[in-house]
Amino acid sequence: GVSVANGMLNIGNIDHPGIPFDYIMALSLRATHFFRNQNIPFTRDVLANPDLYLRVANLVIIMTVILIILIAGIIVFRITGNIWISLIVQFSPFCTDILYGNIGRLPTENLIPVPVMLLILLLLKIMEQDDGATTRKDLLLMSGVTALALSLKMTLAPLVIIPFFLMKPFKNKLFYVLATALIF
Repeated sequence: GVSVANGMLNIGNIDHPGIPFDYIMALSLRATHFFRNQNIPFTRDVLANPDLYLRVANLVIIMTVILIILIAGIIVFRITGNIWISLIVQFSPFCTDILYGNIGRLPTENLIPVPVMLLILLLLKIMEQDDGATTRKDLLLMSGVTALALSLKMTLAPLVIIPFFLMKPFKNKLFYVLATALIF
């Protein structure tokens, strides 16, 4: 996050991309430094006060996930009209121990619910349409969300397969794969 905040976009992760996480970290670090109103250079201030910066970054990540979960529940309720389905979607990130084990830490996994929730919303929207047709806009949105998931953590690659079950013609599947690769 500090490297990106200093303008070095060559992220040194080799185990996973984590690019969205690094950019959110960079924005939160820069915003924290801006509001601290200190005359200390950015990097020196981050290294002198790491707990403050990490606490703020953790809060930003948690608030991002909470906001996405809240919005997902509202949208699912609007799509389905069923409060129970919207609650199930909102509680789905808590069915795994990843979030529980990482509270208070800053691993990339804390952002996993964001693309998963977005993909759930897109899939529900498509399933609730009368004809079940997948438009180019839907395909591009699913490609963007899938690319976001892959740029976050490569272990989310199985998410690429899920939209295939809703796509009818082969050309839509091909468009989805090519658009995902291009956006990624």
